[in-house]
Amino acid sequence: REGRGIDCLTFKVKSAETAATYLRGKGFELVGDTATRFAIIPRQAQERLIYFTENEVPGYPALGSKLLEPAQFPA
Repeated sequence: REGRGIDCLTFKVKSAETAATYLRGKGFELVGDTATRFAIIPRQAQERLIYFTENEVPGYPALGSKLLEPAQFPA
């Protein structure tokens, strides 16, 4: 890679375990704690880290918000 583009994405999910079960069923290998936060191994994700978490991240929009309002990040 030449250092261009997005290297890491994190998706909030309602249930990390359910998401992990679904992704494994599609043939993806996962790393991390599938009970709370995990990623698809980079070689199966175009060398990117794609994380899934059910943890709340301060300042992130609420799950299911559809981003109708801009996120309020702490100063």
